[in-house]
Amino acid sequence: MSKITHEEALALINPFYDLFRSDKRDWDKGFDCLSDDWKSYDGNDTFRNKADTRPFLEGLFGIVPDINVNTLQVAVKGRCSSQHVSM
Repeated sequence: MSKITHEEALALINPFYDLFRSDKRDWDKGFDCLSDDWKSYDGNDTFRNKADTRPFLEGLFGIVPDINVNTLQVAVKGRCSSQHVSM
C-alpha cells in the first residue's frame, strides 16, 4: 500500500473544496477531481450523484454567492482523506 502525504491529499481534494470558496471557484476542476460514482449523502438512504450535485451547488451559490469555506484540518489515513471545513 502506498502512502499519501498531507500535501498530496490537499492537492487531490482542494479543487472540490475550492467550489466553496467564491474567489477560487472553478466548476470544471472541482468536479473533474471526483470519481464518476461519487455521491453526496444527505441522509442514511438519500444522496445526490455527481451530475445532480453541480446544479444543486450552483443554485446554493446563487443564493449565497460570497460563501467562503476555510480548510481547518486534513486527515490522511489509508486510501481515504477527510477534510474538516468551516463556513
